[in-house]
Amino acid sequence: MRNFYLLIVYCMLILSSALSASAIGIGPPRIKIDFEPNLEIDIEYFVVNTIQSPVNVDMYVKGDLKEYIAFDKTSFKLNPGKTQVIVVHLALPEKIDRPGTNDIRIGALESPIGADGAMVAAKAGVESQLYIEVPYEGKYLSANIAVESVRVGETAELIIGISNLGKEDISSVSAVIDIYDSDDKKIDTVSADKKELKAGETSELKAQWDTKDAKPGTYQAAALIDYDGNEKEIRTSFNVGDVLIEIVALKTNEFSPGEIAKFILDVESKWNEKITDIYAVIEIYENGRVIGSAESKKIDISAWGKEQIEIFWDSTGIGFGEYKVKTILHYKDKTSEKSFDIEVKKKGNLWIIVLIGAVILLIAYLAWSKWGRKSKEKEQ
Repeated sequence: MRNFYLLIVYCMLILSSALSASAIGIGPPRIKIDFEPNLEIDIEYFVVNTIQSPVNVDMYVKGDLKEYIAFDKTSFKLNPGKTQVIVVHLALPEKIDRPGTNDIRIGALESPIGADGAMVAAKAGVESQLYIEVPYEGKYLSANIAVESVRVGETAELIIGISNLGKEDISSVSAVIDIYDSDDKKIDTVSADKKELKAGETSELKAQWDTKDAKPGTYQAAALIDYDGNEKEIRTSFNVGDVLIEIVALKTNEFSPGEIAKFILDVESKWNEKITDIYAVIEIYENGRVIGSAESKKIDISAWGKEQIEIFWDSTGIGFGEYKVKTILHYKDKTSEKSFDIEVKKKGNLWIIVLIGAVILLIAYLAWSKWGRKSKEKEQ
């Protein structure tokens, strides 16, 4: 079983070291221990060489309680691909005056060995975290709040993680959670369940908020926690609804085949924050086949804002007729799509229109003149 865990740690160290500049890795990455007076334990660490040359390794310790740490080996040579097990002896005192999390770092410093056997200058070390959790006097509550983003109309689950880090039991922990919108206006209040929490225990308080009347946007959940008359405030943000930009309409100028067509895409944000780097792509279809495409420049849109996006397309090679235009809007790793129908038709000749208009005016003038003369003759 030990070899199995060693293999897992080894693989993790290889992966983590491949992503860093260090030639060595150390594991496990983090260990947490609850303080006990005069506690003595041995902890096994693994140091692995991930490069194709040998290194000398020096172990070190730093942090709040480093004086209570001893190594079975402080220096050793590590060949390529090999792993060295290091035993760290932890001997805690009867009492630690600093409550809360005491952070110790167990580190390994590499010194690559040159081809002639001489050591190259030492590089930065790798470290593992060793946390010693020391309880507080009396009653002490640690808490955090988490809310997953939901769609409008869904129920948001508000979960408060609670830990009794004190030496005394807490008979009652409860919470009231205020919900604030993006303008920091309180819009609702919900209550979490009530629990007892013994010394050293960890638990959760849960509440629910119905978002049926909420608008899409970012909200704040501010929890006021009461534990046996003591209070603690915590806060977090969450989203209701998806970030959404809606395609409203597509307009285009009258153009003939071979001309540059100008498309104007009307879009509207359904989000309560500014969205940047938005761009649109159009695809022109004829009989279900893509015959052309174009892309716009990037723009920004304000919260709940409306914008127009211009897209220019060279229509060379097409003929007169009806086409389908698929518009695709890109923003925040999301897309919105909508299709429109357009018709490319022959433009009317301006000179013919002007000539027809002139002829109509001339006929009207002649008719009016003839009617005027007849009226005068009758009067005479």
